[in-house]
Amino acid sequence: MELQANPKNNTGFKTIVCVGDSTTSQEWCHPNWFDWLDFSLRQTTENGWKTKMINSGMDGGTIPFFMENFEFLVGRFNPDTVVISLGFNHLELVGDVEGMLRELVLKIKSIGSNVVLWSTYKTIKNDLNPKLEQIRDIYKKVADELEVKFVDVFEEYEKYDLSKIFDYKHLWENKEWTMKPGDIDFLHCNLIGNQIIAEKLAMEVFGVDLLDYGEFGTMKLAGLRKYFLSDTVTQ
Repeated sequence: MELQANPKNNTGFKTIVCVGDSTTSQEWCHPNWFDWLDFSLRQTTENGWKTKMINSGMDGGTIPFFMENFEFLVGRFNPDTVVISLGFNHLELVGDVEGMLRELVLKIKSIGSNVVLWSTYKTIKNDLNPKLEQIRDIYKKVADELEVKFVDVFEEYEKYDLSKIFDYKHLWENKEWTMKPGDIDFLHCNLIGNQIIAEKLAMEVFGVDLLDYGEFGTMKLAGLRKYFLSDTVTQ
């Protein structure tokens, strides 16, 4: 799918808004997947300085929250593209998640923006994964129906040893997710997990590779192969 410019944006500049929960906002992890995309699109594309990315992720964010606050978080930017991942806070499948997602996508399309849906990733907490897979399937169904781009990050994570991707330790008690201080945070991936997401989005959505600045600064890519599951490496 070729991403078109928003007809309301006739300035030659491109605006990309990222919508999601704490797996998008990620104030505590840098470089996260948003950082990698922002950096790589600016540095590797023609007139990259004309590309502006906006992180509208909100900790605990849900589809209804973004519908209620649409103008502030999305609409006022007249984005060319909106990248969405909202899954962890819909695991109980309360209400019509498919219908809510469809409504949000249609609202974004109505302002002239492209839409990209990426599935919530697989986690180290195995009993959550069947529900996350359900959410993934809903995203794909809506994407196919409304002819928007879908990126399957859940499937991508299945290649990796998740114990090496989820190693952050919780600092406080989280009763909602039954995590105590010192427990492994099974919701938020580390730098490696963020790089995996970024590489998938960069290539499948924007057709670019992530840019590695080596020893200059902090934008240094890890070799992902060593994080593969052993059976993935031997294939």
